[in-house]
Amino acid sequence: MPQQQRFEATWEVSAVIRWAPNDTVAALGRARQLDADLERAYADVDALEIAVRVDVAEGYHGMLAAQSAIESARLGLTAAREGYRVTREQLQAGIVNTTTLLQAQSELIRAQVDVVESAIGLRIAKATLLRAIGETP
Repeated sequence: MPQQQRFEATWEVSAVIRWAPNDTVAALGRARQLDADLERAYADVDALEIAVRVDVAEGYHGMLAAQSAIESARLGLTAAREGYRVTREQLQAGIVNTTTLLQAQSELIRAQVDVVESAIGLRIAKATLLRAIGETP
């Protein structure tokens, strides 16, 4: 039909729809896979949340235990110092021999080492707790 100089109010629209039954089955399978992946991700988040709570609780209780240990070690050091002082006075008075003084000195050194080890344990416990709550030690 040749072109004409007049306008007619008619329109022509066309659309092409392609559909294959296999596409639907594949899409359903993919949707199920994505749902399973989402559920697995939620489970991973839950497990991570539990792990963080456990880490924080362990860090907190570890720090409490370390504080108790250092207090106990300091009391032991005070007792060992007093024991050494008394033993030294007894040696000067001739009541005990040098072997007894060496034993008291050994106990004093052991008590000093215990204080140092407890202080290290406290620093480690603090660092563990800080890491668990997300702070840099």
